[in-house]
Amino acid sequence: MASIERFQFLKVNGREIEGILTKIEPSYETRYLYEISFPYALEYINQIREGRFLAVKNFATKGPEIHWSILEVAYIEPFHYALHNITHSHYPQFVEIAAKNASLDWTEQVNSPEIPTTRIVVRAIPTNLEIVERVTGGYILQEESNIPMLGKEVYVLDNETTEQIINKGMNKGYIEAGTWTIGNEVKIRINVEELLRKHFGIFGFTGAGKSNLLSTLIRKIMEYSSQENEPIKLVIWDLMSEYYGLLLNVLCKYNGYLVAIGEKTFPDSVLEYFTTKNPAKLNKAAEDLVKTMVFPKEIKNNEKIFPSAIVEVSKKLLSCGKIVLLSEQLTVDRVVKMHPPWKGLRSQEKIDTTKRIVGRVFGQYKDTNTLLTPELAAELLQALEQELENVGDDIKRRFTGIIDELKTHNARQHLE
Repeated sequence: MASIERFQFLKVNGREIEGILTKIEPSYETRYLYEISFPYALEYINQIREGRFLAVKNFATKGPEIHWSILEVAYIEPFHYALHNITHSHYPQFVEIAAKNASLDWTEQVNSPEIPTTRIVVRAIPTNLEIVERVTGGYILQEESNIPMLGKEVYVLDNETTEQIINKGMNKGYIEAGTWTIGNEVKIRINVEELLRKHFGIFGFTGAGKSNLLSTLIRKIMEYSSQENEPIKLVIWDLMSEYYGLLLNVLCKYNGYLVAIGEKTFPDSVLEYFTTKNPAKLNKAAEDLVKTMVFPKEIKNNEKIFPSAIVEVSKKLLSCGKIVLLSEQLTVDRVVKMHPPWKGLRSQEKIDTTKRIVGRVFGQYKDTNTLLTPELAAELLQALEQELENVGDDIKRRFTGIIDELKTHNARQHLE
């Protein structure tokens, strides 16, 4: 139950659009299916569209307290009685001439109904809500308490009343997700806590705008988090690399990161920049990164921002550490134990040689919990390469696993 400030019917040319509830029948899908007959006018049929809300008195009405059931338009059909009984069994030319003459009535009635043989037949479904006009004044929006009265007047609700119904109970803690498909004046709100706490899905054909909608929701959630000082954490698994272009502004404005969890996610030039931090390699890394991302056509076709402006933003994100390769928190001791260079060797001499090299480079970290940081990985890699300068290729190959792990960690970064 929620109070609403406004309850008004839609008017065209100063007149309320008024129909009659002519049929109620059961429906397995929606419980009831209602049929309403409205007088025809061109402006009427442009206003009564699928999704519109209608109001009709129901059987809970007692005395001065009026209960209005809220229905939703599901189907609309312009109806002309001059054509109603014409079938394909009639002479074709007669059918065509009758239809052509009758069609003039659609365009002659613009702002108000004038010809009694034309109607707008509407089928509507229940919303299970009602508006109660209280005796003491004011309006209450609550669960429907009875079914509509057959034969009563049916009215189209205006946009402001519709917005209150759609957004009932959301006076705070919400974001505006978009606008109503029928009229941009009606804003659609979503409660942030409910959105994040419950499961939801976005469904649509390829190109329908699912990713655009989700990125819009994410941007507005982050704006809400900043304005309301409510910390919110969001993680997006971007398997197709499409959200980078959609959320660039969010990465720049808020505490966001583009995080890769595997070396193959990024081009070699990006990994090389991570390793060297050489400013001369930054531009190439940013250009290659942008080439691997999926961008909307509107961005790719805009020569003012693509690819030059996107590359510049990517350079800033790379240089300030907002694009990172995430590392597993390995210890030095575990890296050696993961890739023991003496494993499989039969020569005791070679086993002893590999163990001496491991001892000189990694000995101080044995059986310790020293984490392998990018800086430490670089130091150990340099020391190991020096040790391997004077040994045979067969021994060097034994250290390939450790070397690869050190190079990987040298290129990676840790998020705090």
